[in-house]
Amino acid sequence: MNIKNIISILIIIGPGLYFGYVGKSTEMGLAILSGAVAVAFMNIDKIQRFKGAGFEAEMKKAVEDAYATIENLKELATPLIITVVTNLTYSGRLGGMDPHRKHRFKDELKIISDKLLITDSELEDAMSNFHRYHTWDHISRIADEVHKEQLLSDEHRRKLSELRDYSSSHFPSVNEIKNLFIGTPIPERIQDLIDDYDYYLKNKKLRR
Repeated sequence: MNIKNIISILIIIGPGLYFGYVGKSTEMGLAILSGAVAVAFMNIDKIQRFKGAGFEAEMKKAVEDAYATIENLKELATPLIITVVTNLTYSGRLGGMDPHRKHRFKDELKIISDKLLITDSELEDAMSNFHRYHTWDHISRIADEVHKEQLLSDEHRRKLSELRDYSSSHFPSVNEIKNLFIGTPIPERIQDLIDDYDYYLKNKKLRR
């Protein structure tokens, strides 16, 4: 007899024997019933039907039904999450929801998909596109600020603008950006934007 069987017996009869010994028949019956329920759940993977002490349940079928429900939930949740992440990526790019809220919602959706153990190529693509677009947004902010402050030569401003390619995942390095400023001091505001880009590139999270 293995240790699990010994524990099962003790759980069922131990408390019942005690309450029977002290003359508490009601408590004895409840203890036996509770013990039977506990043992049933301990052996949930092996039991198709458990009956005893007034307790009856089709445990294995209940577990199978639960898994079926989870699969149905995954099928429902996957397209919804993909749709929401895609909307977060493309919508309101000229206004509306700010990047911090977008990233918060995206992170919450990622937590939901992870908890549901969803593995789906379209969902992975949606998450990848989200980060790709927001990475290029950082380059856009740098270029826009340079144009606004009339920094660099026309040629270097053009080169900076041409770095942007939202269809590509080949992002320019920080050095590539800084090389355009050779001979020109980088203002603190621009340096902050470059640091934001560098942080997002490495962590896929907003720096500030």
